[in-house]
Amino acid sequence: MENTKNSIVKFNLKRLFLYPLAHQQYQAFRLFISEEQTVRVQPLTLPLPLASFGDYKVKKMNISDMRFPRQLEADGSAEIIRGVLVTRTSKLWTGSKIDVPVITLSEPMKIALKQARFQGRIRFGFEPILQKLTGEKKGITNVREQTDAPYGDRISRLLLFSNDGAERFYRHIEQILEAHAPRLLCCLLNIDGGALGQLFTGEGGVIKIIMAEHKDVVSDILRALVSGHDGIS
Repeated sequence: MENTKNSIVKFNLKRLFLYPLAHQQYQAFRLFISEEQTVRVQPLTLPLPLASFGDYKVKKMNISDMRFPRQLEADGSAEIIRGVLVTRTSKLWTGSKIDVPVITLSEPMKIALKQARFQGRIRFGFEPILQKLTGEKKGITNVREQTDAPYGDRISRLLLFSNDGAERFYRHIEQILEAHAPRLLCCLLNIDGGALGQLFTGEGGVIKIIMAEHKDVVSDILRALVSGHDGIS
């Protein structure tokens, strides 16, 4: 619409929507319905909190609200995992508003990660990870539009990264998390990129970021995280 002020348009109420403008401002439509069921549209700009839109409820990792894969809820390990994840957290970078879990790369986790790689379920590097997440997000959006049912609201991808990156590295991770939560869980490993590279290559390569890209291997890795807690093996 080139000029919506005081204009009269036919409008499908089922398609009423809000869409984002810059600086978290949103353009809404104030509707006036006449006897002829014609809708008068007047643009109204108002500030709305980020929590009202998108997948990411607030700008922090709210672990208490996360929904784990169904298999972890079914076997009773989800709450144990949640408890371990909240034990130690850290901001992604000095000015970040997002806290992420800091986890120790235990022997059970190393085994689970190697098995996931053997299954072809580990992705390395920012660009391949982002390409994968972006493609999946488009698919999720299509499913939601067609079925009008909740989909993609559980953790199904696990992003793990080293502790020796520059601020720009962690800012980039923050952007990815904001774009792909709540299905993406991000955790800071207590090792550097050399140690992470050694785990996967057995050589002197450096790997700073990886993603487990299937809910089954994500579940296996998270179970390994809490291996030995309350009888979990």
